Amino acid sequence: MAPTTIADFICRVLILLVVFPAHELAHALTATAMGDPTPRAHGRLTLNPIKHLDLWGSMLFVFYGIGWASTPVNPAYFGENRRMKMGLLGLSGPMTNLVLGFLGAVPFYLFGWLPTLVLESDGILPNPEYFFTIFIFLNLLLAFFNLIPIAPLDGAQVLGALLPESIAAKYDSLQRYGMYALIVLLFALPMAGFSPLDWIIQYLIGPIMQLLFSGLGTAAPG
Repeated sequence: MAPTTIADFICRVLILLVVFPAHELAHALTATAMGDPTPRAHGRLTLNPIKHLDLWGSMLFVFYGIGWASTPVNPAYFGENRRMKMGLLGLSGPMTNLVLGFLGAVPFYLFGWLPTLVLESDGILPNPEYFFTIFIFLNLLLAFFNLIPIAPLDGAQVLGALLPESIAAKYDSLQRYGMYALIVLLFALPMAGFSPLDWIIQYLIGPIMQLLFSGLGTAAPG
């Protein structure tokens, strides 16, 4: 997943500057719509990357394909049905990535491009077919990765909203161990021969990309 050329690195950085601000803006707008003034007070109702990006989360995305940013919220402002509203808040970010992923397929149909994972570049910019193929792939990866129900990922809030109250309280008490669980998920399990990210790519992202590109009469790159 690490970039192999300057053009590939530039490609990842350009995608980062679009994808993460859009994801965090979705969280900010959702929280604001539910009565929380915190995102506005922190200047997060914007697509300005400077307001959203985290150094280490951004570097991880560029070199590994997953990463993080953050949007400050205060659930105390949500009033009734707070747990359900937290679930909607968590869902808004991954859904934004899914929408961006689907929108990334539009240029292929407009210009008759074919998806490719072959990077062609005469300078520092990647060929557009490669850029948009990677744009789709990374958006889908971020969407499904963030839906894993382990804190601090968005999926923890989504699952918490769906669980019965008695079970949800016990589930919440386990969230303080979320970072340890993520370390196991991303590093220990792959060393033992099972990679959750590879599973996501093979069984979720692969079929979706096949569907997105089916109208072009070509298989998605693998």
